[in-house]
Amino acid sequence: MKGDLIKDLDPALNRLPESVLSWRESGGGGPGGSGVSGAAGGGGSRRARGKAAGEGGPAACRGLEALPGRPPRIFLLGVGGVAMASLAGLLSEDGYAVAGADEALYPPMKGLVEELGIPVHEGYGPECLAGDIDLVVVGNVVTRRFPAAAELSRRRLPYVSLPQALSGLFLAGTSNLVVAGCHGKTTLTALCATLLEAGGLRPGFLIGGAALGFPRPFRKGAGGFFVIEGDEYDCAFFDKRPKFVHYRPRVAVLTSVEYDHADIYPDLESVSAAYRTLAGLIPPDGLLVANGDEPLCREAAASCRGRVSFYGEGEGCPWRLAGFRAEGFRSDLEIRGPEGRSFRLSWPRLGRYNALGACAAVAAALELGADPESFPAAFSSFRGVRRRQEPVFDSYPAFLGKGSKGRAGPLRERPGRAPREARAGTRPEGAPGGSPEGPPGAEPPEGVTVVDDFAHHPTAVSATLSALKEAFPDRRLLAAFEPRSNTSRRGVFQESYALAFGAADRVYLCGVDRPEKAPEGDRLDVGRLREAIGPSKALSLPGPDAVYGEIVREAGPGDLICVMSNGSFGNLAARLAGFFGAAASAGLPAAPDGV
Repeated sequence: MKGDLIKDLDPALNRLPESVLSWRESGGGGPGGSGVSGAAGGGGSRRARGKAAGEGGPAACRGLEALPGRPPRIFLLGVGGVAMASLAGLLSEDGYAVAGADEALYPPMKGLVEELGIPVHEGYGPECLAGDIDLVVVGNVVTRRFPAAAELSRRRLPYVSLPQALSGLFLAGTSNLVVAGCHGKTTLTALCATLLEAGGLRPGFLIGGAALGFPRPFRKGAGGFFVIEGDEYDCAFFDKRPKFVHYRPRVAVLTSVEYDHADIYPDLESVSAAYRTLAGLIPPDGLLVANGDEPLCREAAASCRGRVSFYGEGEGCPWRLAGFRAEGFRSDLEIRGPEGRSFRLSWPRLGRYNALGACAAVAAALELGADPESFPAAFSSFRGVRRRQEPVFDSYPAFLGKGSKGRAGPLRERPGRAPREARAGTRPEGAPGGSPEGPPGAEPPEGVTVVDDFAHHPTAVSATLSALKEAFPDRRLLAAFEPRSNTSRRGVFQESYALAFGAADRVYLCGVDRPEKAPEGDRLDVGRLREAIGPSKALSLPGPDAVYGEIVREAGPGDLICVMSNGSFGNLAARLAGFFGAAASAGLPAAPDGV
């Protein structure tokens, strides 16, 4: 087989250029041109074979047609990634001997890998693949140019991508719930796993983040069900299809279809084609739960061979969000479904987009047989996922208890300092004007909340800020944003970002992280973005230290600060929590973790 199984489900996927999807001709390609044949990959294009042979040494052996049963010794290249570390945990839990390699490990995956006792080689030199290895799982971080990739060819080691390993070793004999879409996947995957668990189904799961309601973001499970986040990003350098094509969905949720991942998708049509492919993988006895309020989700649903159930707020949605009210860090929902089903639920999540996701989770969990009587308690105790609307510090409740009415006031200004409007709007890193620990002699203001969030796409930025403003309409909302993802550092969303910060009262724009990773002439212009948002509302700052310094200088009592990035942002959220925590030491306790 030449790897056409997935491609033929939607010919529009051929819009992706050969340099991006080398499987167009033969389903994949690996170091030296080998890969995983059939639905798992193939022999690589002629261009890929020639290029890799020049870089990686002699042509390799033929790739795998299928996984070799239970390969006892498995090595993971890129073991420190969230999904790869979780796969390592699943493998270890299932009795495999697991080792791996990575450049460096960082929390929280560093602690997880150490807890699992998995040996890790530092770096991707050829020596990392020494010893007896039955199968190599190649993470997305690895490219053809890595010395370890050439060593795969030299030693003729069998290798697969992470999604292929999951598919062959954990998803082949289970009823799988795949949660997909451009936004909200991680929180919704955690919610679906929570509902199935509470409903007595004992599911396995792999969540693309640190789910606060489970000890670990993975579990093999024991009930014949598996919940997995259906990532649309590509699998590996030799398999450039979306990850979710390997996940064997029995039930799938589709939250949204938007343009993203500008580094691998050339246009919106190619993204839509990927989701049409996912819908086409659902078997005739399966179910697609899709957002009926989004035309592109409805378009993708037309490719489904099974049943389709829409959720949303509009007409034609059997599952409807009939009521929603947010107050503080809790929301009340009313969900109505077919056959007169109705659920009144309360949970510690904000935003209508999360409430709509709850509709989808209820529909999917019921389809798989979860007990609906368990849903109210499961929602009420749902703690979400780290870095998704996560309050890392909150002294506001105690602040209100001291008699404040919680009204927003003007931004603070240090005595003798020029008004904000008179300043240039940018501040060189390390420029004078106060210690980064705060204005000289100033105490941290009381009643501040710091929220850490993963938002980086303009739609997610807008939804996150709007949800916070709706829940806390009387508080001043300060938004810090770092363009760090492969898409956000590009200019494709220059105009969209200008509208995304509408709910914020003050915006701190960090300089683009590693701008050289975006093509020259196609980079986000942060200065121009500041002008579009409004110079009196937004500041353009070169790095995380400058952002930190401005926030601690300007924040006042009762402020709500939202830090948004898909990366570390210089540990900004934790640093702000530490600074404002000085007020908590005077008797204002922080909120419990995950509240």
